[in-house]
Amino acid sequence: MNIADHLDVSRCLVHDSQRNIFAALRNIIINACTQNAISSDQYRKQSITDYINTNFTDPDFSVSKMAEDINLSPTYLSAQFRTLFNTTIISYVTSMRIELAAELLSTTDLSINEIALKCGFSGSDTLNRSFKRKFHITPSKYRGSYKS
Repeated sequence: MNIADHLDVSRCLVHDSQRNIFAALRNIIINACTQNAISSDQYRKQSITDYINTNFTDPDFSVSKMAEDINLSPTYLSAQFRTLFNTTIISYVTSMRIELAAELLSTTDLSINEIALKCGFSGSDTLNRSFKRKFHITPSKYRGSYKS
C-alpha cells in the first residue's frame, strides 16, 4: 500500500467517523425535539385546564375572553382544544358546570337558582336544560333522589 492509498483509507475512516457522529447528533436532536413537543402539548393542555378550572363558574366565560387572556386567537384556541380534548371548549365548560351543580344539589340546601348562579349558568332555566340533557332528569328530581 502506498502513501496515497493510505491517505484515502484514512479519509474514509475519518469520513465514516464523522458520519457516525452526525447521525448520533441527529438522533439526539430529534429525540430532544420530540420530547419538547410532548412537553409543549402537556404544558399547553395544563395551562388550558388551569384557566378553565379557575374561570368556568364565571357567567361571562367565553372562548373569546379565554383566548384573549392566554394570547391566542379564538379560532386557534378552539382548534387546539378540540385536538387536545376531543370536544369543544363550551361543551367542556358546560359539563364542568353540570358536574359542580350535581355535587351542590346533593350536598347543600341552596336553591336551584343559587346553584345555577354559583356554577356559572345565567339562571335556573339554563341549568335545567343542560342538566336534563346530560342526566335525563331535572335538578329538582336529582336532588330529591339524594334527600330520600
